[in-house]
Formats: sequence, structure tokens, C-alpha cells
Amino acid sequence: TLVAASDRSDDTVDLLRVDEATRRLVPLASFDAGLEVYGLCMYRSRRSGVHVFVDSKDGRVAQWRIAARGTGVAARRVRTFDVGGVVEGCVADDALGRLYVAEEDRAIWRYGAEPGAGDRRSLVDRTGAPGHLRADVEGLAIAAGPRGSGRLVASSQGDDRFAVYRRGGRNGERTGTPPAPR
Repeated sequence: TLVAASDRSDDTVDLLRVDEATRRLVPLASFDAGLEVYGLCMYRSRRSGVHVFVDSKDGRVAQWRIAARGTGVAARRVRTFDVGGVVEGCVADDALGRLYVAEEDRAIWRYGAEPGAGDRRSLVDRTGAPGHLRADVEGLAIAAGPRGSGRLVASSQGDDRFAVYRRGGRNGERTGTPPAPR
């Protein structure tokens, strides 16, 4: 089992494995993220392998492909894009090939998770009226169900609530459809 952790003190990403016998983390490698590290999430693709998305306070996101190299691991940056504002929370949906990014003061965005997906995005929901979130939008999680069903869960820190969206399709909220992008 591969684990990634961000180190804000030196803007690196640490890669570790879980030792099955001891259940402890064993360091494998570390790499410079190429931006001011604020958060990260991982993505596993049947097509393109294992990836780490690293995000920053200035809105940039870097995607790194991770590959076994001898007894360690190597990381290669395969994509960068700019969300626009402070980004901390992200989650990748391995089965559906999606990346969700929480722009803290503004919105939840859906991107393609594959390296060639570029910077095209769709609005899932926004902060303030007529959205269902209040800034800061922080943590995101996938609650997976069978055959792509399940939910995307978002922490709306500004009002101590959670917003829940369909995992598939256009992610319409359970109680209504998010507003169209401006």
C-alpha cells in the first residue's frame, strides 16, 4: 500500500509504504512538489498508473505520476493547472476518472483526473447564494457504491455542515441541482 504525505515545511511530498507485518509506515522517497504545498490527494488509474495531485494556496495544482524504480519510487510531473484561488481539499475518484478540487472561498470544481485532461472544469457547487456551501470549503471525500454510484461529500467549514452530491453524472446535489457556472 502506497501512502503520500505533504510536508509544508519544505514543500515536498513524502512517499511511504505500509509494512504489512508491523503496520508501520516505511519511507520510500521524497520529491520537491514545485509549488507551495497546501494539500494533496492520490489517484489510481487503470490506464496511466498512480498519481499524486498537490495543491497550493495560490491556486495551482500539480499532477505527478508515481512509478516503481528499483527498490524505491520515482515521481514525474505530468500536468499543472490553475484553479484561481486558495485550494486545499481534493479527492480523486479512481473508478470514474474524476478529480474534485475545493477552491476554499468559491466552489467545488470537477476536472478529469487523467494527465491529458488539461484545465477544463465543471462547477459542482459554489459558496453563497444560490449555492449550498459557505466558505471555507475544505475536505472532500468519495463514499463509493457499486457501479459508480455513491456520493461526493464536502465539508462546508463556514457553517459547520456537510454537502452531499451524487458521485456520477453531473453531481447534482441530492436535494437539487447546483447552479450553472457564471
